[in-house]
Amino acid sequence: ELNAFDGERFYLSKNGHKLWAKTSVSAVKNNTGDIKYLVFQANDSKKEHDLMTALSMKNEALEKSNNDLEQFAYIASHDLKSPLNSISQLASWIYEDCEDQIEDESKKHLSLLMSRCKRMGQLLEDLLEYSRVNQFTYEPQQIELCAVANDQFQMLDKPSQFTSQCEAFQLSLPSVPLEIVLRNLISNAVKHRASDEGSVSISAKKDSDNYYISVSDDGQGIEESMHKKIFEMFQTLKPRDAVEGSGMGLAMVKRIVTHYGGRVDVISDGKTGAEFVVTWPIN
Repeated sequence: ELNAFDGERFYLSKNGHKLWAKTSVSAVKNNTGDIKYLVFQANDSKKEHDLMTALSMKNEALEKSNNDLEQFAYIASHDLKSPLNSISQLASWIYEDCEDQIEDESKKHLSLLMSRCKRMGQLLEDLLEYSRVNQFTYEPQQIELCAVANDQFQMLDKPSQFTSQCEAFQLSLPSVPLEIVLRNLISNAVKHRASDEGSVSISAKKDSDNYYISVSDDGQGIEESMHKKIFEMFQTLKPRDAVEGSGMGLAMVKRIVTHYGGRVDVISDGKTGAEFVVTWPIN
């Protein structure tokens, strides 16, 4: 009933050799439409088939590994928060009870301990949020850029002289992921400011395919050699004691934007300020 057939089939040769072959069969008919004969061709595709099978197995293993890693991050961050909070609380009680009895050096040690607990707690929160990125699907909704950016800016701990500017722009994007992206980019600008009188600017534009969201600052800039490294987990531009942070913020930004089919780039000469440009597909 078919004039032609194409497909991959499993064959057994006369000498017992097993192989996969790409098979093509075509019917040759006479003037009355009756089949005169069939043209049959089989090309050995064992190597291609083996490669595809190996690739499929590796993809499955990689997916399982990623799922296991996300599950581990979730369990670790969730289960470690309680004992960490207890350690922080105990250090706080010791400080309060012994403030008048211990040396200044010991007070510094206790303060450092509480600071480390706070940083570890933030790291666990970021890990938990990082592990959840692929677990939820958020529908696009109408968003006013400045309203979201200003909300995120107000929530951050920053000097009173540090300011933000935003250009009004309407977006149709998933709200929660966008909020996380903006919060981490603005927070990065605050942490790496050149002085307490710094500023951050947020703007956006679009073409037929993408939104381009820009977050720029007047800070110390980012060396070109660090432009890729800053998006890795646990990476910071300054020592942890100089800037409180988990080193997860930009990794979170990249993971979210990539999850939605976009990309994030940094523009900086390493001397005066940095600009992060998020390319986010409209559809």
